[in-house]
Parts: sequence; C-alpha cells; structure tokens
Amino acid sequence: MIRCVRANKATFRPVRFQPGFNVVLADKTNKSSRKDSRNGAGKSLLVEIIHFCLGGSAGTSLKKKELHDWRFTLDLQLGGRELSVTRGLHHPSKVEVAGDASFVAKDLLLPLPGGSLQIKSTEWARALGSVVFGLPREEKPQPFTPRFRNLFPFFARSGRDAFASPFRHHRQTKLGEQQICNAFLLGLGWDYARQWQLLREKETLLKVYKRASEAGVAQLESGSLGELEAERVRLEQAAHRSEENLRVFKVHPEYERIEQQASELTRRIHELTNQNVTDGRLLEHYRRSMAGETGAADSEHTGRMLEETYEEAGVVLPDLVKKRLDDVKQFHRALVQGRRDFLASEAERLERNMAGRKQDLTGLDEQRAALMRVLETHGALAEYNRLQALRQNAQEKLAQVRRRIQQLKELEEGRSQLKIEFETLRQTTRRDLDDRATAKEQAISLFNANSEALYDAPGNLILEVGKNGYQFEVEIQRTGATGIENMKVFCYDLTLAQLWTSQPHQPGLLLHDSPMFDGVDERQKAAAWTRAKAESERLGFQYICMVNTDDIPEGEVMQGLDLRDESLVRAVLTDQPDGCLLGMRF
Repeated sequence: MIRCVRANKATFRPVRFQPGFNVVLADKTNKSSRKDSRNGAGKSLLVEIIHFCLGGSAGTSLKKKELHDWRFTLDLQLGGRELSVTRGLHHPSKVEVAGDASFVAKDLLLPLPGGSLQIKSTEWARALGSVVFGLPREEKPQPFTPRFRNLFPFFARSGRDAFASPFRHHRQTKLGEQQICNAFLLGLGWDYARQWQLLREKETLLKVYKRASEAGVAQLESGSLGELEAERVRLEQAAHRSEENLRVFKVHPEYERIEQQASELTRRIHELTNQNVTDGRLLEHYRRSMAGETGAADSEHTGRMLEETYEEAGVVLPDLVKKRLDDVKQFHRALVQGRRDFLASEAERLERNMAGRKQDLTGLDEQRAALMRVLETHGALAEYNRLQALRQNAQEKLAQVRRRIQQLKELEEGRSQLKIEFETLRQTTRRDLDDRATAKEQAISLFNANSEALYDAPGNLILEVGKNGYQFEVEIQRTGATGIENMKVFCYDLTLAQLWTSQPHQPGLLLHDSPMFDGVDERQKAAAWTRAKAESERLGFQYICMVNTDDIPEGEVMQGLDLRDESLVRAVLTDQPDGCLLGMRF
C-alpha cells in the first residue's frame, strides 16, 4: 500500500493516499483557456514516479533535463512493514531505503549517514518480488521466470499501450512472458508456461540452423549426413594410425647428436671418396706418360741414323762434332731416366695414399652404419612432438565431425522430436489445469461477477490450453457498447486484485490511470468505480484511480458515488503551473 508520494523540491505537490478507494482528480481552473489541457497536470507522471521508485526505468516524462536533480520518495506499507524509498534521477542505479527493510538481505544493504540504507535498483526490485509476490530470492534467477517488474504493472498499468489487452501491459510483450505472468497471477502452473517457452526457444534455434544451412552459412549441410559419416571413418583411421605410431615410437635422448655425427661421417666419406677419384685420374695419367717415354735405347738408334745420313751425303764428321753428339746422347738418356723415376715415385705415392683412404673409408662406413642403426630404431623428441601434434589435430578434426554429425541428426530429427515434446507438454499442462480447477473456477467466477456489475450479462474469462500453451481470453457480450475493450482490462485487473488479497504475499494495490476510462459509456464508468470502491473496502486493498473531472458522469448515473467527495479525493491537479504535480511547467 502507498502512503505518500513526495519529492525533494518545494514545488512538488505531495499526494497522500489512504486504504480503500482513492481518487486523484485533474481539473481546469478559471484561468484555463481552450488551449490548456489536463494532460499536463501530472496524473500519468504520478504513475511513472511510483514505478520509478519501485525499481522501474525512468519514463519519457522523467527523462527531461529539467528533472536531472530531482529525487522522489514513496512512503510504503509492505507486508506490515513501514518504510520509505527514495530514488534520484541523477543516480537511478541506487535506491535509498529508510525504515523496516528486514525483508532485504543484509549483505545487499549499504548503511548511509542518518540511518538509511542504500541498495542497487536491480536488487531492490528483486527484494520487492519476494515481499510482494513471494518470489524466491535467487541471485541469478533462471530465464523465463516471474519477476517483480513483469508482474507489478498488472496492478499499476502505465501508458496507453498498457490498456490494449488484459493479458499484457506492453504491446511488445512476447507470448512466453504473457503466459508465464498470467499463469502465475491466476494461480495456475506457471512452470508449465516456462517449459512451453523453452520448447519455443528450441524450435526457434532449429529454424535458425535450417535457415543458416540453406543459406550456406552454417557448417551443417542438409543431406550431407552420409558424407560426414564417410569422413568420420577416414578420420578415425587416421587417428588410429597416429596413436599406433606414437605407441611404437622410441625417443633417443641424444638423437640429434647422433644424427649430427652420422652427417659428419657422411661428409668425410664423400670427401675421401672424391680425393681417391681425383688421385686415381692423376695416377692413370702418370702411367700413360711412363709408357710413352722412348728411353736410352731409342736415343742410340737416333744417333746412328744421324751418322749414316751424313756419310751418305759424303760429309766427314770431325771429331769435335762427334764429341758433342755423344754429349747430347748422354744428356738425353739422363733426362729420360730422371722423368721415368719421378713418374714412378709419384705413382707409388698416389697408390699409397689411395690405399690409406680406402682403409679410412672402411672404418668411417662401419661407424656410420652403427649410427644409422640407432637412428632407424629410435626417433628425436622433436619428431615425437610432431607426431603428438598430428594425433591431436586428427582427434580435433574427428571430434568436430562427430559434433557436426550430431547437430545434423538433431536438425533432421528435431522437428519430429519437438512435436512429441510439445504434445506431451500439452497433455501434462491440460491435466495440471484440471487439477487446479478450484483456482480456475475462482478466477472465472470473480471475473463473471465483475463484468456482470458493469453489464447486463456476465462476461467470460476463458482459461484453456491450446497448441501454443496457455490461452487466455475474455468475452463480454455487449453489442454497441463503447470502450468495452477497456472494461475487459478493468474487470481482469480487479479479478487479480481480488485473488491476491487471500495470499500471504500481496501487492495490496490496484491503480488505474485515466486512459482506462477513455471512450467508456458513462454508466459503465460509474459502475466500474462503484465496483472498485466496494471491493477494495470489502477486501482491504488500496484502489487508486486518476480521473478527469469532465469525465465524471452527472446525476443518477453515478449511483450515489461522488468522486469529488473530499473524503475520497487525495489530490486535485490542474493545468496551471502552480496546480500541476511538479508545481512547474517546461
């Protein structure tokens, strides 16, 4: 129950409420002209302030820069506790609470000078859910569960869109939220409504997968299950081979050093082999040169031929010439012999070097063979790590393909499975609704009585389970009546207020802004206010209505109810600056 609405500015006009029936009037003054309107008096702004102090977001009117330093306060009675809550527009994330805040966990409250406490606005809304509607105090509530800020607007609708349908307080409210909130407020199995929403989320996900697949965006490819299975088999074999390679792999701690030694031996073997090839070619050259030398015998033969030639020519050789010819022969013999001795010694040296290298090559080759046997039976740590990386890569690819196969199976089988789940949930929800016949009949009975108080024939509150879960509908047969949709909302809201008065946790409040009665026949408006007054006083909840004075019917239509009675009127707001709620216009 709301005791008072206040602000930190002197121009603000505090509004104090009482238990039972409360009226806030919007009137014109003698100074008003045809251009003046009651729309700026502050009725809807008062509703916005109440929501703001109870954890809601700041509405359009509160976001104006002229109000940036304003702080609003609600004096409340919650569950028998008296407290005041203050929230400023400059720091909307923080709420100040004074009074009995024992329903709030102590670790959420920060003491402030003067004895008040500070709490985050989100935590404040969660605490209100526990004391007003008995919601569990979970630090992180599960998705698709009733929350205070989703439930309270049914008891204080704000904005014209809130009156479009009895079962939602905003045009953008999704089907799941409607079903969960209304099932909770009517005492039905709201958890089944939550399960319906979870199935719808799964259905949406499957549709997204299908669209992504058709567009070629997702990895899931329609009709490729066989290909993926073949790829899975291939990857399983590759993974098995990598596992086997690792199993038989032996790591030698000095593999790299041995590998370097083997490489060095190979280099030396190649070097010695190349040297033998070079020396072999030189040896062959020397042997050919030795075979080509004429020797000393050849020189004697040449000398005799020369002497015979001179004799045939009739020339007698003097002794001096003969002496010199003998010297030449002697020199030639010495020269030839010296060359033959040099070639022989060089050939012997080459043969000796080549033989030594062959012996070295045999030893080096044996050493290299021993090292290669080690390298053939063992591996390096780097090679082992590479094999491990290959195995990991194969396993990751295999896991990815398996996930894709599973996802594709879910995509292909999801629709049929989802149909089964929907049908099972539909049957379960129907049985639960039958089990809750008492709560269902009580809500229907109250709605019928409320609608019958406004019209000749009672209306119907229809609660059933359809193909999409809970179905809520209201019917009021009144041909030709205006504003009947608004009165459906009125009857439903009043039904909720009546139902919750018997609960240990309850809002204890029902608030209707003036748009509720726009376009409604005078007799129905009068009947609605009369019904709200009687029920709020009978059941002990607080009813607050915002009314324009020119919307009040006159005479017998009001059935003796005077909305201008000072005992009912909590504030009279006007279209003038000093008469509006804020005490100023901008």
